[in-house]
Amino acid sequence: GATYKDGTTDVTRTISLGENTYEEKLHYTLVTIGMLRLLNTTFKRGAIGVCLDIKAREALWEHGLDYNHGTGHGVGFVNTVHEAPTSIRNKINKDVFRNLEFEPGMIMSDEPGVYISGKHGIRMEILMNVIEKQEGFLGFESLTMAPIDSEPLLVDVMTKKDIEFYNKYQKQVYDSISYGLSEEEKAWLKELTKEI
Repeated sequence: GATYKDGTTDVTRTISLGENTYEEKLHYTLVTIGMLRLLNTTFKRGAIGVCLDIKAREALWEHGLDYNHGTGHGVGFVNTVHEAPTSIRNKINKDVFRNLEFEPGMIMSDEPGVYISGKHGIRMEILMNVIEKQEGFLGFESLTMAPIDSEPLLVDVMTKKDIEFYNKYQKQVYDSISYGLSEEEKAWLKELTKEI
């Protein structure tokens, strides 16, 4: 994470730097699916992070995979990147985080991953704002606008909904940051964020 005069951020992207094995592509795809499913979830007001963690882990668990860290944490405003008390995790950790209910305006991270000792590590992370979706229900909107590398994606592993989530996010990235780019840079970003 980085702290600036007007706020704090936390973002991670794994990108392909050459040929990838099937295993690397599968793991990359499952992590990306998890990040996007959590980002696009709708939940009842009063929910706590332990209720939502499955959204990020579900695709990994279906393949016998997991990660040994929390899925998300609160992010402070120019004070700390990891801010208690709200978190998204699959276990209640009373010593570190109380499981505070989500409220509109809270900033949370969304960061599933896979780490295979001696082989590779993959993490996708964005920051999200808690928003009101409809009466009694909340959701998230992404604050992080960083393209997702489509090169290692196994599209056939993704559901129709996962593909919709991916395309929606990539379009948001392009629409949010292309305005300040040169024509050459816009063309590069358009290619990077194209639909799958």
